[in-house]
Amino acid sequence: MSNIHMRDYSIRRLEKSADDLDTAKINYNAEKYSASVNRAYYSVYHAIRAVLALDDIERKKHSGNISYFREHYIATDIFDRTFSETIKKAETLRNCRLPRWLTGNEPHKMTA
Repeated sequence: MSNIHMRDYSIRRLEKSADDLDTAKINYNAEKYSASVNRAYYSVYHAIRAVLALDDIERKKHSGNISYFREHYIATDIFDRTFSETIKKAETLRNCRLPRWLTGNEPHKMTA
């Protein structure tokens, strides 16, 4: 892919990342926490894909893209190492089950 096309592809992914972050904020404010976590994860993931697009890299699985990013961008200090922890937290939250009362599927009952 030419540099111009890679740059355009990267920009589209970054725009998708920004859209997902906006949606995550909207969902959070609407107390739709599960949906918010999902969109926040995808915001991080699409930002990673935006960076990889500049090198014409695309793996088939999320784990492949994230692994490549960590190896070639975080381990080499192109991105701060704390970003690796952000990725890990986003993955963990996305893959865990939130309490039903937190996802809006069941009302939370306060006890005294």
